[in-house]
Amino acid sequence: MRKTNKVRVRIKSIEGKCPMKFKVGRTWVIDKTTPGGMCQSAYQAIFSALRVLRFGGSQPWDKKKGIASVCCPDPENRVVYELERIGKK
Repeated sequence: MRKTNKVRVRIKSIEGKCPMKFKVGRTWVIDKTTPGGMCQSAYQAIFSALRVLRFGGSQPWDKKKGIASVCCPDPENRVVYELERIGKK
């Protein structure tokens, strides 16, 4: 199996109130399995950026290589996640 990178997911900001009661600064480190405690909507929102970062890529709109920002799909309670590639296993 191809070696992949770990990715740190951190809540960067919250506008409104997160229904999961998450707070700014909460983090998860994602390796080969889904992160415990993250809501399904948030995980679905970050999944494509997560895959890109895990395999060493970057998206063309990312301001800095290895770091992506993704927003939760809840339009009433906007939670912004920062994903950062943190190194190879």
